[in-house]
Amino acid sequence: DAEALWESAVTGYQPGISRTGVSITVQAGSSFADAQLTGTTNQGGYQLTTSGRVRVNPGVIDAFGSWNGTPGPINPNPDFLGLNYVDEILAHEIGHILGLGTQWLTNGVYVQGSGQYTGQFGVAAYQAEFDPNATFVPVELAGSAGTQNTHWDQIMRSSTQEGDPGDPWSLDPRTGVTDSLGRDRALEVMTGALDPDYGEPFLSLTTIQSLRDLGFAVVPEPASISMALGLLAAALLLMRPRR
Repeated sequence: DAEALWESAVTGYQPGISRTGVSITVQAGSSFADAQLTGTTNQGGYQLTTSGRVRVNPGVIDAFGSWNGTPGPINPNPDFLGLNYVDEILAHEIGHILGLGTQWLTNGVYVQGSGQYTGQFGVAAYQAEFDPNATFVPVELAGSAGTQNTHWDQIMRSSTQEGDPGDPWSLDPRTGVTDSLGRDRALEVMTGALDPDYGEPFLSLTTIQSLRDLGFAVVPEPASISMALGLLAAALLLMRPRR
C-alpha cells in the first residue's frame, strides 16, 4: 500500500534524467522507524537517490497495525481505534528515501536551520492548498536532531521546544492551517510525528509537487495547480482509514 501510494503520485523523472526508479529494501531495526539513503547520483541538474533502506522496529508493527489507544489519551477517540498505521509509517520513510527532507539541501530548496522550504513547485502548491500568501513551506525546527530540518512543520507536542515530553498526549499537534477539506497541515504524512489519536495522515498536494523540485515527474503536472485540487482529492482516497 505504501509503495502504491507513491507510485500513484510519481510518474517518472524530469527531462534529462535517465533513471527508471529507486531500489528500496525494508528490514527490522531502529527504535521506531527510519530511512537511510544508500546510493545517490547527479543527473539533469538534480541529486537523486538511487537506493535506500527502511528500518522498522517489529514492535511498531504490533502496536500500530491495529491502534488501541495505548500509549495515548485517557479517553482515545473511538473513531481511530483499530486503524492500521503501518502503511503510513512505511510511506513516510519511503518519502525520505525519495528525497523529502534528505535531498533538500543538496538540491538547493532549503537552508539548514531556516525553517523555510523554498522549492518553487512545493511553495506554489502550498499557496494553492494552505496559504495563498505564503512565500515558503514551513519546516519543523523542534524535536530531535533527526526530526528538525527534514519534515513539514507541526506543533511537536512531544518535544522540549514546543510540547511536554512527559505528557504529550494531552496537547494538540495541529497548527490551525487547513486545506479546503479541513485537514490541518500538522497531520500530513511527512510531518515529524505520527499522531494516531488524530487519525491517519494524509498526503498533500504540497508534498507531491515538492517532488518536482527534486527531479521527479508527478501526476498531475498542472498548468494551474489550483485546477488540480479536485482531481488530487479523489486520488488521495488511497489513504482512507482502514480497519
